[in-house]
Amino acid sequence: MKTTKNIEPHNFSKVQSRTTKWRHKKKLMGCYKRRQTEKACTTQVSTSIGSSISVSQTYSNDIISETGSPCSDNKTCPKMVVNNATTANIVSPSVGSEHSPNLCEIPDSKLLHRIPFSLESFKSGLVDFYSNSGLQLNQLDMLLQFLDQFVEGLPKDSRSLIGCIRRCSGIDNVPPGKYYHFGIEKNLKTQTFNTNTSIIQLAIGIDGLPLSKSSKSQFWPILGSCLPIRDNGVFMIGLYWGDDKPSDCNLFLKPFVEEVKILHSKGFQLHGKSFTVQVSFFACDAVAKSYILKTKGHGAYSSCSKCTVSGKYECGRVTFPIKIGPLRNHDDFVNKVDTCYHHTDETSIIIEIPQLNVVQAFPLDYLHLICIGVVKKLLMLLLFNAPHNLRMSKKSVTEMNKRIATFSTMTPCEFGRKCRDFSEVKRWKAIEFRTFLIYIGMCCFHGLLKQEQYDNFMLLSVACHCFLNPCSTFNGCIAK
Repeated sequence: MKTTKNIEPHNFSKVQSRTTKWRHKKKLMGCYKRRQTEKACTTQVSTSIGSSISVSQTYSNDIISETGSPCSDNKTCPKMVVNNATTANIVSPSVGSEHSPNLCEIPDSKLLHRIPFSLESFKSGLVDFYSNSGLQLNQLDMLLQFLDQFVEGLPKDSRSLIGCIRRCSGIDNVPPGKYYHFGIEKNLKTQTFNTNTSIIQLAIGIDGLPLSKSSKSQFWPILGSCLPIRDNGVFMIGLYWGDDKPSDCNLFLKPFVEEVKILHSKGFQLHGKSFTVQVSFFACDAVAKSYILKTKGHGAYSSCSKCTVSGKYECGRVTFPIKIGPLRNHDDFVNKVDTCYHHTDETSIIIEIPQLNVVQAFPLDYLHLICIGVVKKLLMLLLFNAPHNLRMSKKSVTEMNKRIATFSTMTPCEFGRKCRDFSEVKRWKAIEFRTFLIYIGMCCFHGLLKQEQYDNFMLLSVACHCFLNPCSTFNGCIAK
């Protein structure tokens, strides 16, 4: 059995030094052998590539320009500058090596075929490759540095390349923000509609959308859908972004109106059949409607969009009498007969849409007027704001909460939200007010309100039932 000698402390440093030198020498020998092997392989591969690959180069001022000294026997070919030309030539991967042939000496019989080349298309292709391959920005920087040896005009930084493509993406300046038009025609190809008719009816929705509570940044999308809406999804026609809404709605709506006019005159082709595109109506709240039509806001005295009745200021707000004034029509709107109704002297570009009646194309906003408007106001009066002799008692409110909880357990899944109790009524959503008005309110209030108050609520509920019924909505005689 071998025995290990004990190393004295004063000799340990010498042994460790000899061991370290031996390991370092062995490592250097290994690196030297690997380098010799790689050099031999590189020489062999370069020789085979140089003898098998031929590269053509056309000296044309319109296609390729040279920088540096011309080709000679002792120098390699100079770096090529690719201009915005229609054609260019393939560059050999061995250009610049000592074993590569001189491009000027290659006979015409060995020239490669030309391929179409565009610098902008090449940049777009690089960006698409970066987006789909999952590369990091530093890896794209390395690729750009390598390509810079063969093609001049490429950015040397990946951020410059991506930013260059983004600036050429068709985003328009609409003060004080930006606007991008997605288009109607390409979205119609994804929709389903009745092929037995030659007219496509569109429903358009426009509204503002705040992006966060900490800034004024907001979206103003233009949404569309083919009628009937229940058979089709909603698609994006245009999108505006800025710190405030567009200063001029005509600039904001111009791409949309121009495309509608083209589709109405030339038609929309699908499966060999031509369709005429028409705008049926606009779904907007009161604020968006007055902005698009360039009319006064909903708090003005002459703000009614259906008749010319003038409001009165009572109890800190503008109210409208029960009587109905003369009805508005499209011609009076275009000619600005009622000057008190229009906000500016400029007319909205909406009137240029073919076969669009401006008065009838903007229906009243049921969500804000009824659900969040009248119903919420009525419940707040019964619970908090009405005189004490007209408010609901605490006992009645407790019983009401029990009934709401019972109905919530029976609410089917088709309802987006279930009604919460009255302690959360200030935070109810519009769909909760709608559910209470149409479905459960008449049962919850039964026996808990005075008869006069209950009859008032039932009149509103039954009227909304009638107008929300599709049979009465699409039947003009019944609606009138």
